[in-house]
Amino acid sequence: MIKKKSFLILLLFLLGIAAGCAWAAPSADTPKQLTLLAGSPGSNWTTMGSAISSVWAKEVLPTNCLMGGAVSNLTDIKNGKGDIGITYVPFLESMRRGNTDRSSSKTDDVVVMTNLFEQYICFIARKDFVERNRIFLLSDLFDKKLPVRMATLKPGTGVESVLRSLLKECYNVTYDSIKSAGGRVEYTSYEAGMEMLVEGHVDIFVLVLGKNVAALRQLDGLVDYEILQIDNSSLRSLARDYGTTTAVLNPSMHAGISIPIRTVGLPICLAVRKSLPDDIVYELCKTLWQYKGEIELVAKDVEELSPETALPETVAAHPGAVKFWNEHKEK
Repeated sequence: MIKKKSFLILLLFLLGIAAGCAWAAPSADTPKQLTLLAGSPGSNWTTMGSAISSVWAKEVLPTNCLMGGAVSNLTDIKNGKGDIGITYVPFLESMRRGNTDRSSSKTDDVVVMTNLFEQYICFIARKDFVERNRIFLLSDLFDKKLPVRMATLKPGTGVESVLRSLLKECYNVTYDSIKSAGGRVEYTSYEAGMEMLVEGHVDIFVLVLGKNVAALRQLDGLVDYEILQIDNSSLRSLARDYGTTTAVLNPSMHAGISIPIRTVGLPICLAVRKSLPDDIVYELCKTLWQYKGEIELVAKDVEELSPETALPETVAAHPGAVKFWNEHKEK
């Protein structure tokens, strides 16, 4: 009788182990590795993406970090060329609606993993150009039909997409019309754009900045500059049509900002393919939160990451992400 009971206990124990192993085994949908799509060469998105992929590779799955752009990252995820990408929340909403300026077709296959922080579109102009032409607002460039030499990042990046939309929708200006007025728009990298501005090869460099405005510090002592204001009607128009925000750059951010500057705000998020298993996305969010302090060392703006603001109000989020961030909100 004792032997029989012992046999039954042993059998139940072995069945429990087998059940536990079956529950813990990866599903057929679990990828062997992940691809994170980041930003342009030299950008803080690429630095941040490398740090994030490193901790994910350490704790979850091997993760490659590839360069990309806010627009191209979304289309590449949709087309199976990546699993996760850094992008702007308004672009993801545009993609969901099928806005052809952002994406080739409407899709719900890409969703939010988490909001990260906000960045700002900045028109950094050489001070000698501003003073010589008496420029106070961005609109002055086009009202006065100035032959402006402008540089920005390549097509497929968020800043170039917003620049093109802002010029067309708010000022009825295209790159071709800038060229017809004797100016030009060049595509470049962060480092090369800064050099072009310092050396006087361009009058304005258009880029995105975070709250730590690291790019402005690179110009300290090299060139005098001004950041051009954007008029309120243009900001409202962009917010209505593209879901951007109105942001203000304050003098407390950097000595190079002498007065509050109104500009375009762009909330940044990590987008993820909807088909990625819930448990994997849960673990990715968990690791991101666990290593937040380490990532901040190379991407200070990540300090804004919070469970309270991780899930956007207007764009769908991945179920695995929803589960993690809701569990970690302050009760």
